[in-house]
Amino acid sequence: MLSNPDQLNQVLTYNGPGGAVDTITAGPDNFGNFYRQTLTYTGTNVTNVSAWVKVVS
Repeated sequence: MLSNPDQLNQVLTYNGPGGAVDTITAGPDNFGNFYRQTLTYTGTNVTNVSAWVKVVS
């Protein structure tokens, strides 16, 4: 069964413009995997949210 990162514990990293969230890390899932999603900004507006990507350690 595949994991849904939206349903996992999430850690927000605040390095975007004005202290905004720029990275969301979710996990671990039942298999010990973590996932990352990145927010891209133009000025202070979010212009893109990446797909969840499995973090390879």
